[in-house]
Amino acid sequence: MKRGALRLGLLGCGRIARIFHLPILAAMRGVELAAVAEPDADARLAAGARAPGAAVVADWQAVVADPGIDGVVVCLPSGMHADAACAAFAAGLHVYLEKPIATSLEDGRRVFEAWRAGRSVGMAGFDQRFSPAIAALRREMRAGRVGAATGARLAMGSGRRDAPDWKRSRATGGGVLLDLGSHMADLARFVLDEEVREVSAAAAGVLSESDTASFAMTLASGRLAQAWVTLAGITESRVEVVGERGMLVADRYAGTLRVHALEPAWGRVARAREGAARLARGSRDLLAVARPLAIGGTYRAALEAFAAAAAAGRSAAPDIEDGFRSLAVVLAAEESARTGRAVAPAAP
Repeated sequence: MKRGALRLGLLGCGRIARIFHLPILAAMRGVELAAVAEPDADARLAAGARAPGAAVVADWQAVVADPGIDGVVVCLPSGMHADAACAAFAAGLHVYLEKPIATSLEDGRRVFEAWRAGRSVGMAGFDQRFSPAIAALRREMRAGRVGAATGARLAMGSGRRDAPDWKRSRATGGGVLLDLGSHMADLARFVLDEEVREVSAAAAGVLSESDTASFAMTLASGRLAQAWVTLAGITESRVEVVGERGMLVADRYAGTLRVHALEPAWGRVARAREGAARLARGSRDLLAVARPLAIGGTYRAALEAFAAAAAAGRSAAPDIEDGFRSLAVVLAAEESARTGRAVAPAAP
């Protein structure tokens, strides 16, 4: 046992948690991974091998009830997030809750109210905020690099791969909007510093139920942010912010932030001149070349931020309200895709 360490429990140890959360928590300085809860027997065996000092149990409720636990990291299937988070907050535990925080508006409000009623740290698992490229984008926007933002485009895709059964059906918390759309809704709010007023969306099933979607978010100021998400296409993660004097393009996987001119060069002569100018400028249009974080780097940064906040007893960001607002946008997008009408997200 690490002396004075923050004792955490990991609730849920599926594929992603075994690849990222489990080894990160097991190696994190100042943290003791004291318990792992996972109903699948094979996954428990794998978890025990990676974290030999942790108690590995089948029932997450046993971890929440353990008086020696200081906090939990919730990586259960999405449909179980609300019950686990509410129980943990009621027990006075710090909670890192993977997105989405719930799968319905009623459960989202339960989580929000349980967090507000207690004094423990509640952090939503939007690890993409911790990407160096996203941080550079936000910094350059605030510095006025391309002038005032007029709108944004966001894209996130995952290559075709096998997914657990629960992710293949909306009834069990699956679907691309809850999975990837949650990140896009959060990043739109994060980089543009505005709430979403209205959502219009369309969704399609390519390989599984509702695995591809696009949705337009009208922000409080009237600006637009357009998002495209798919679980049946290319692996990508980009945020583009259009400004009055150009465009910033953050590529999360490449770890780059580029600035694009307001107007491209037209015609053969103009393009040749622009090409020469680019060579003369070198890489000055490349504002940031942050070596892409190692696989799982954003998870590590997010979990370290949570552990630091919990140890110090201070608030963490993104918090549970951020989680609720993202969920509300996703649920509005789902309703819009069903009805063909624009839908206003619910407030917490």
